[in-house]
Order: sequence, then structure tokens, then C-alpha cells
Amino acid sequence: MNDYSYKNDPEKCADSRYIHRGKLPWELAEDKEDVTTVQGNIFQTLDRLEKIRRQEITFDKDADVYTYDVHDDSILCVLREYKGRRFFGIFNFSNQEKTAWMQEKGMYRNLLTGEKTELKDIRLSGYEFLWYGN
Repeated sequence: MNDYSYKNDPEKCADSRYIHRGKLPWELAEDKEDVTTVQGNIFQTLDRLEKIRRQEITFDKDADVYTYDVHDDSILCVLREYKGRRFFGIFNFSNQEKTAWMQEKGMYRNLLTGEKTELKDIRLSGYEFLWYGN
């Protein structure tokens, strides 16, 4: 959430970067291990994404990185390629269900669920993101 209290501090008021630097409510951070809480859900998901990044070779710093046109401006698709492997990160920035129009050959694994699929016209819920690798 944005914190506008910086505007009341003469040393900070001219720097809008402080809008995102509010005080952390540490009592909420204590819930990070409890997956039934918002804090726990976010923490566990980010922890899982970090583990996937460490395991997947396509996240190497030397990977080639491109945007991939899925014919919808509300969807960002990022392609990473490294040593014959491919990663697709597909991000729906709309609150509406959308289709990423793709026609990739071969099977890809959803890195979040393990499910295998072809990357052909992928449906995404509002604000959903998917990670696929081969």
C-alpha cells in the first residue's frame, strides 16, 4: 500500500520514492509461515518462485531474453533461452480472463504445478501468471 506520510516530513517530502517505503508492520510478518494468512500465502509463493529460479537453467544470467508477441497488449510474455532450453513467463495484467495466442511446438511443463501441456492459446484468469519450461 502507498504511504503518503512522507509528505509530512520536510526531509522526505520532495522525494516521491518514499511513497513505497512506509513502516513495516512487523506483527503481520510473523504470519509468514501460516499459509492460511495472506502474508503466509505471499511468502510461501515467493519462496517457491525463488527455488524454481535456482533450479531452472534458463534463469542463468547469460540466457537470451526476449518479449514474445501473444497478440494482446494486456499480456506480457517473456521468453528466456539457454543451452537449448526455453522458459515462457506469461503475465496477465488485466482483471479479465485473457488468451495468450501462442502456437509453440512440443510439450512444456508448468513450473508451478508440474502439469505438462502444449503452449497453444493459453487462457489466463485476471492477474494470473504462468511459468512454463521445456
